[in-house]
Amino acid sequence: MEYDYVRKIFYFSDLTDLGLQHGFTGKEFLPVSGQKPEALLGNLLERDVFVLNQVHSDLYVLAEGGAKPQKQDGDGFIIGQKAAKGAYTVKTADCAPVIIKAKDVSCILHCGWRGIAAGFVQKALSSISKISSLDGVIICVGPCAEECCYEVGKEVIAQIGPCAAVSKRGGRESLSLSQTILNMVSDFLPYRSYTFYRSGICTICDERFFSYRREGKQTGRNLAFIAY
Repeated sequence: MEYDYVRKIFYFSDLTDLGLQHGFTGKEFLPVSGQKPEALLGNLLERDVFVLNQVHSDLYVLAEGGAKPQKQDGDGFIIGQKAAKGAYTVKTADCAPVIIKAKDVSCILHCGWRGIAAGFVQKALSSISKISSLDGVIICVGPCAEECCYEVGKEVIAQIGPCAAVSKRGGRESLSLSQTILNMVSDFLPYRSYTFYRSGICTICDERFFSYRREGKQTGRNLAFIAY
């Protein structure tokens, strides 16, 4: 993962090389307390910013046909080639921001353990496969909670199932969200060619990012976006 020191945005260079404008923000993007990150992002990109009422679900909004998406319950966007111009955005504070780039479609998801357990990534890939080829699909996981810090209970691991990427540290079990997502993608796409990237950044211990686990309810939110 690369960092744009001017715009204060993290990004995956391979996605940028493919022409997909995207990014992930942290605390440095929001230097003044009280500023709304969506407003800053809209000003920077000179675009409307589309967000959802995130509810830790497996619900997504299909953006196509040029109409601006309305704010509603959901945790991701699947974005067609004729989608309205704007920045399709999710907010995170330890949950995983996931960007998927297929031939004719892109997608951005907010994935906490509940969404992962519900098969949100697989559901999105299945929906994308109905409107675009998945051959050569690229899946990128931005900064999120990782096994170095993310202790979870046995009930969480049980709900996620065999794809849960668990490490034991000092008698306690920790979960890697990015590796869990990779395990699920590998199961879902066993015979297809795909590329998987992850940031290598844990939001809990990297203080450049907002973290619910580290800072509590008062913490801010990191943004992840795809801009058209």
